[in-house]
Formats: sequence, C-alpha cells, structure tokens
Amino acid sequence: MGEMRVRAFGTPKGQPRTEMFFRHKGKPFLYTPGTANEWKSDIAGAFERYWTDNGKKDWFPLAGPIRLHVVFYMARPKSHFRVLKGKAPELKSSSPPEPIGKPDMDNLLKAVMDAVTGVGVWGDDCQVIEVLGEKLYAVNESGASIKITWRDADNS
Repeated sequence: MGEMRVRAFGTPKGQPRTEMFFRHKGKPFLYTPGTANEWKSDIAGAFERYWTDNGKKDWFPLAGPIRLHVVFYMARPKSHFRVLKGKAPELKSSSPPEPIGKPDMDNLLKAVMDAVTGVGVWGDDCQVIEVLGEKLYAVNESGASIKITWRDADNS
C-alpha cells in the first residue's frame, strides 16, 4: 500500500462547467472558464515540492486503483467576525461551524483531480475508485490536504 500526503496552500476553487456558445453560421464553440487555473497551479506546485523533498519515483504515473481523500480549508467570510475597537476580531456565535455554501464539493474535487492528473500522479482520474471530501473553515491558511493511497502489483 502506497500513500502520498500533500498540503496545497491557496484559495480552493471549484472546476467551472464547460459552456457552449454558437458562433456565426450556428457553429458551436466550447469554452471552459479559467477561474480555477490559479488554484490548480497551487496544487501542481504542492506536488512538485513533494517530489523535490521526497524524490519522484520511476513508477509514476500510478497504474492501478486509487483512493483520494481531500480536506478543503476555506477562509471564513469577514461577516463571521465582530470587530470591537481596540480588540482582535471575534467570531460571532451565529457563524456556522462548517462552510455549507459554494463552491460545491463535486466541483472542488474535480479541480483537484484535474490538477493531479496534469502533474502525472496517475494516468487518468477514472482510476480513482473512492473519494472522500470535506470542507472545513481554515484556522490559519486556506488550501487543501490531499491524501492519495494505492495498491497494486506495479505501484506497491
């Protein structure tokens, strides 16, 4: 059983949906907004740092079934805090304990999976057989903790 744990810092963004437009003469044009590109670059950088620190094994990309666990750390909105003159900001009692708003979990996970595919951890995200995602409010820095586990004859 192999395992990688990577911490990516940045603002988690969901992978936007592809949009279709019609050009002149009714020809369709597909466009994916680049709103998650910076976040996906942050994830790629985290994997590159991991490989710099630990050495990239020659058996990447992984070939077998993969399990993915991602914890997203979201920044709290300023509206969750009360600011009193001369004091540090204080969390309001009415603030929710977990982030239940956008971005949607499925879009957050898709951005991570696309970024991990792009850096060559696995050949295709269809290899992911189990996914667990969590959204929490960040205590310090926003970002994500990414844990990848695998087991097969080639990538033990």
